[in-house]
Amino acid sequence: MTKQFIRAFIETYEKVSSLITKSQGKLTEDIRTKIYDKVIEAKIFVNKLLLNEEITVEQKIELVEQSLQIINNILVNKPEAIQNLFWYELETIRRGNISLLMGFWGEAGILRVTGTANALANILMGIEPIDINDIYVEYGHPEYLKRYSLTYNILNQSSTLYYNASTALYNISEEKFKEWTTLAIKSQAELLQFHRKTWIIPRLYEIAKERPPESISNGFAVMIQSISQILNCLVTLHARCGGQWPEEIRTNPLLDSTNTKTVIDSLAKLSKEVEGYIQDLERHQKQGTFKHHKNILAYPVMEYTYSISEQHQYVIEGLKAIYELVIKGEKDTIGNLQKCNNSILAYLQKNKEKLNDKDFMVSTLGDESVNQFEFFLFFAAIESISTKNRRPLQEMKEALGIYLQEEGRKRFPQIYAIYLVGQLTFTSNEKDHEQMEKLAEELICLAPLLVFQPRDSFTFLLMGHLTKMVRGKETPEQFNLIMHNELEKRREFLYPEIIDDVENYLRTVRNAINGKKPNYAFERAEKNPFDPYSILIPNYTKITKNQGFINCIKSLVNKIRNRVANKESVPEWENIRYIPFNLSTDFIFSK
Repeated sequence: MTKQFIRAFIETYEKVSSLITKSQGKLTEDIRTKIYDKVIEAKIFVNKLLLNEEITVEQKIELVEQSLQIINNILVNKPEAIQNLFWYELETIRRGNISLLMGFWGEAGILRVTGTANALANILMGIEPIDINDIYVEYGHPEYLKRYSLTYNILNQSSTLYYNASTALYNISEEKFKEWTTLAIKSQAELLQFHRKTWIIPRLYEIAKERPPESISNGFAVMIQSISQILNCLVTLHARCGGQWPEEIRTNPLLDSTNTKTVIDSLAKLSKEVEGYIQDLERHQKQGTFKHHKNILAYPVMEYTYSISEQHQYVIEGLKAIYELVIKGEKDTIGNLQKCNNSILAYLQKNKEKLNDKDFMVSTLGDESVNQFEFFLFFAAIESISTKNRRPLQEMKEALGIYLQEEGRKRFPQIYAIYLVGQLTFTSNEKDHEQMEKLAEELICLAPLLVFQPRDSFTFLLMGHLTKMVRGKETPEQFNLIMHNELEKRREFLYPEIIDDVENYLRTVRNAINGKKPNYAFERAEKNPFDPYSILIPNYTKITKNQGFINCIKSLVNKIRNRVANKESVPEWENIRYIPFNLSTDFIFSK
């Protein structure tokens, strides 16, 4: 079955190419119709490919690359004067496929590395600007459904393309980040506005009722997915921006970027809107609006849509709870975080069978859930730390099944890293020295699994060896030598600014060990609930045997407090807060 699907997938794209080549530019009405129908078939094949759980994400990306090559060859020879709908459809598929290349993680992150390289090459080839005013027509036009779907896809693919480009690249210049982020947010705002204007279920069903039920289900699912995906985009972008959005975005109606609270409020409002669209569909199903079809909500694409939307909803709820508890310091709000974590655990228990299935882990949903799972562990870690109870984090680990077992660690080491750092932070507060030393060894062993992420692998080596050093299991000389050698191994893969930061950091550690005044990077003191590593920081003063380490930091408390202007994010300076170099903002460089 899988081999047949793969063969049919490629043959469909080859047939599109063949029809266009044979036409020799003479596009009669009959030929245009044949090409358009085959292009739509090719587009549907992409959706089927993503939902096919028998095909791994590695195989999917290979097929996407092959189809993208065929489309590029077709579009290179496109007549400039001809703008039939199928040309727009092909350009939309191209944008979608470029986005897909950047959207998967793969074994130890290899797909993210190879995919972004391939995608960047395609972006540099050029993304043809498309004015949706040339395509969209009002309801009543004979081609309304075709043009409505095409307009929706153009806005959706533009949003996803530029979002992925600004977040999937391992390092990105500040200039490109601002450019692509601005384009992503602009497209998202236009998409949301278009969706609100045209989300009239009876009308959409009436003009689509002659289509196969799976196609109708897919259409509604894509609409909800695209709006839900905006939530995921904004969460990641806010972490990358460090809370400081580019000036061009601050007036965008999509979100209020005044401060962290207003961003979370905007996301919560959008999350409720997505929930409303799902309820709207279910209501129309019960009312019999889809009278020509028994149950269009029963197809796999809807299950995928519901699951991703539910995950995003929990992330927003958790971020709001973290903001209240950690950033605002409102200790009596711990109940909100506990309630959110209980809902997450119930969701994971409901999907227990899948979460222990390797085939699910390598599926589209299994790969795309990774970002949300990282947040789930982060939320559980904060609950454990706040309540001085290891159980919440341990329960979340167990609920995530195979993802935190050996196979999952190899494929998604970044998830296990969140768990380990959460445990390390918890145990440092509890002064569980023996457990800390075990966690330090696990962090060191995790580093080789991040071979495609040199900055991250260095981060966890650093945290592991620093923990051993402050516990007296390594001498300062051993620590310095190991870190120097590990940095040298990665020097050619890291941009100069991050190397300077790391070297300054290591110098700060040496000074603190010797009781000298360290040179703090104050911008790293800002806590951002969207970035777990700005909050999950082991408390080394509670477990260190080096008195100079403690005295040096405590003598700087008042001076440092005066330097931190934003009282919303004032750190707990009574404790040493060494920020590991794994913050989201570290992806961006200014030169």
